[in-house]
Amino acid sequence: MRRITACAAALLLLLAACGPQKKELPQPAELFGELQTEAGLVGMVDVAADLLEANTGIAPEDYTAAAYYIPEASTAPDEIVILRAADRAAAERIKEKLEDYLDYRIEAAQTYLTEHMPVLQKAVVRTDGLTVSLIISERMEDIVKVYDDFS
Repeated sequence: MRRITACAAALLLLLAACGPQKKELPQPAELFGELQTEAGLVGMVDVAADLLEANTGIAPEDYTAAAYYIPEASTAPDEIVILRAADRAAAERIKEKLEDYLDYRIEAAQTYLTEHMPVLQKAVVRTDGLTVSLIISERMEDIVKVYDDFS
């Protein structure tokens, strides 16, 4: 009986190793570069150093790399936040903070700039391994395709 159990366990491990492997997404800056090229994101500026912690409450010790892009000269609701978490626990904390921030943006848009509601309601917070992202953009489908192409 033990031999059968050991063989079954070995077979399961072999099958798991042969299955499709999800690879880690590129570093945040590189991933945003891909988004610019493939999804046509233009006119955005990285404000991670100045606004990331202030806007989202995410502590610097929770991530190893960050990209936080907003439109340079418009009132468009677009925001792209891409963080590489320090570990899985940090990824969960980051995800929670980004979801809270998105809720805040939606609540604020209900009073101010209501024309942004359709874009904000389609926004997503996604976790891909240690990469956690907030995507608010009219180009959502193109952006998600870039993420999915890395998977």
